[in-house]
Amino acid sequence: MIAWWRPLILTASCCDLTAGAVTAWWALPGYVLGLLFALFFLAAGALLMVAGFKGSLRLLVAGLVLTVIGVLEPAGGVLASATLHQSPGLGAVLPLIAGALSIVGTVTVLLRDRSGLGARHS
Repeated sequence: MIAWWRPLILTASCCDLTAGAVTAWWALPGYVLGLLFALFFLAAGALLMVAGFKGSLRLLVAGLVLTVIGVLEPAGGVLASATLHQSPGLGAVLPLIAGALSIVGTVTVLLRDRSGLGARHS
């Protein structure tokens, strides 16, 4: 039987991969710094995917840290749009929502079932 946390972590991984893809797409016209944040999201998605299959606590925490770093860029975009009284673009809103969902899922697993990740916590 599959543990309850495994599908949640894999869903968080998909959210990070989606956020990375959207951030990269919107950064392609020349926003080089956006590509860096897209890489944070994509690396977090890959780490969470491996953590979901291996049950590694270290990979789970590393994925969470990379997701939090990745969310800084779209959060800044939404905040800047709100400050300038403009409507934020989808390039900021979609990664922000996907990153937030990933963070909530990962933190839920970390807080709810610390021992349920299996015997391997490496």
